[in-house]
Amino acid sequence: MMDRHRANVGAGSPTRFAAHFSVLVLALVGLTFGPSVAKANDVYIAQNATGSADGSSCANANAYTYFNSSGNWSPTPTGTLIGPGTAVHLCAGTYSFSGGTTCGLTFQGSGSSGRSVTLVADQGLATITAPYWSNVNGGPICAAGLNYVTIDGQHALTLQASANGSALANRQDNGFGIWALSTNNLTIKDLTISNIYVKAQCVSPYTGCDEGGQNTGGIAANGTNVTISGSTIHDAKWCVTGGVPGNVTIANRSIHDNAIYNCDHAIAVGVSAVNGVLNGLYIYNNDIHDFVNWDDDPAVNNNHHDGIHIWSYNSGDLITGGLIYDNYIHGDFGHSFNAAIYTEAQTGLPSAYFFNNVLIDQSTVSHLGCGLICLIDNDAHVFNNTINGAASVDAGTAINNYGENVTIESNIIVGVGQALGFSGGGAFATVDYNNYYQIGAKGWNFYGTLAAWQSGCSCDSHSSNTNPNLTPNYRPTSISSALIVQGVNLSNLSIPPLNLDMLGVPRPPSTNWTVGAYQYQPGPVLNPPTGLSALVH
Repeated sequence: MMDRHRANVGAGSPTRFAAHFSVLVLALVGLTFGPSVAKANDVYIAQNATGSADGSSCANANAYTYFNSSGNWSPTPTGTLIGPGTAVHLCAGTYSFSGGTTCGLTFQGSGSSGRSVTLVADQGLATITAPYWSNVNGGPICAAGLNYVTIDGQHALTLQASANGSALANRQDNGFGIWALSTNNLTIKDLTISNIYVKAQCVSPYTGCDEGGQNTGGIAANGTNVTISGSTIHDAKWCVTGGVPGNVTIANRSIHDNAIYNCDHAIAVGVSAVNGVLNGLYIYNNDIHDFVNWDDDPAVNNNHHDGIHIWSYNSGDLITGGLIYDNYIHGDFGHSFNAAIYTEAQTGLPSAYFFNNVLIDQSTVSHLGCGLICLIDNDAHVFNNTINGAASVDAGTAINNYGENVTIESNIIVGVGQALGFSGGGAFATVDYNNYYQIGAKGWNFYGTLAAWQSGCSCDSHSSNTNPNLTPNYRPTSISSALIVQGVNLSNLSIPPLNLDMLGVPRPPSTNWTVGAYQYQPGPVLNPPTGLSALVH
C-alpha cells in the first residue's frame, strides 16, 4: 500500500481570502523622510535582440542570452544590470530551444527582502519551448539555490515541450517546467506548463506500454516561503513536487488556486530524508482532474495515481500545520488509481486537517487503490468533505485509515464499495455526524449495514444513511434533511478557513453546520460579482 515511487527531486498560512496589504507612500517635494531607496530597474528580453538592444523596451530588447550571463547580474544593479528589485520583462513571442537543452532561462542571482528579482510576462503572449528538455534536471526556467525570486506569468506565459511523449517524436524521461530546488522566498504564479510528457494510457493486454516520462514534471520547488498559485499545469508525471532534504528545516509552503490535470501525481510534497522538517503546509482551492492517461501495466506499476500525496516517514521527519482544504479532485481516475488524497506519514504529520474537499470519482474502469482519502497518519482530522464514488464501477473505499486517533466528522460519502476502512491496526478517536448513501457490500469496515457498524464501533450515532439530495454540482438543496443543521460546529477549533465552506460562505458560529463541503443557503445561490471598478470624483 505504501507509495514509494518518488520523483528524483529534493524535497504560507494563507487562506483563499488572505489579506492583501498596500502601502501608500507620500512624497513631498523638497522633503526627505529617511534614507533614499534605489529605484527598481526594468530590463526587456526577447528571443533575439531588437533595435538598439539596450534592454530599455521590447523595441530595443536584449536577446534572452543576456539573462543567462552572470556578467549582467549584480547584487547592487544599476542601469541595465539585473539584481534585487529588477523586473525582467519577457517580450511577446516564442523562445525556441533545441531538444535536450538543460535550461532555457536561468536566474544568475538572488533578490533581497522586499526587492525580488522578477521575471514577468507582461508584454503579451510568450512561450518557452523545446521538443524535449534535458536528460538532467532542468527545463524552460531554472532558479535553483537562490533567494527572493518571482516568476509571474500574468496568464500570458506558457512553458512547454512540443514533441515529448508516447505518440510523439521523443520519449525523454527528464525535464521540469520550472526547476527551483532550494530557493527560498519563491513565488510562482499565473502561468501555464504543458506537455512536458504526453503519456498515453496503458490498457489490457498491456503490451508495448510506454514507461517513459518518469522524472518529468511541472514545478520542482522546496525552499522556505514558497508559493505556487494561479497556474495551469498538465501532462507530466509530477505536476507540483519537492521534498525537504534531510537535516533541513524549512517553513511555509503554499500551493493554491491551480488547475492540474493529466498527471500521475498532481501535488506531491513531503520530507525526503531523515530529520527534515516543514513547518506549515497549505494546499487549497486546487482543481485537480483526470489521471487515466498515466495508467500502467499492473505488473510493472511504475505509475499509481495520487491527487495530493504527502509523505514524512523517515526517522526524525516532521510536517506541522498541515491544512488541506477546498480542493476539487475529480474526473477519470483510471485503473492505476491510488488515492485522491494520500498521506504517508504515520507520526510525521501530526494534527493535520483535511476539510471542504470535493472528491468525485468519474472513472470508467474499476479500481481499488488505497481509498479516495487514504491516511497513513496519526491524529488526522477529516471534516466536511464531499465524496462521491463511481457507483457504476468498483470504486473502492471512501476513507481508509491506517493511523491512530483519527477524527472523521460531517462528511458526505456516496456511491463507494466501502464507506470507511480501518486497516493495519488503524483506529479512530471520533467518527460521527456523517451522511452515507449507496454504500456497497463492504459497508463500514466490513460491517454490512450502518446499524451493525454503529453497534460494533460505538460510534456514528448521529450519522445517517439516506439520500443527501444534492444538486448536480454536489451542493445541498432545501430537501437535504440529512445534511442541513446535522453537522458538528467546529468554530471552537479557531481555524479561519474551516469556518467557511468551499465557496467562502461563512458557517454559522453558534448552530450546527451543514454536513459536507457546502453550507446550505436558502433560496438561489448568489455568487458575488467580479471585475467591478469604481470611479471616485
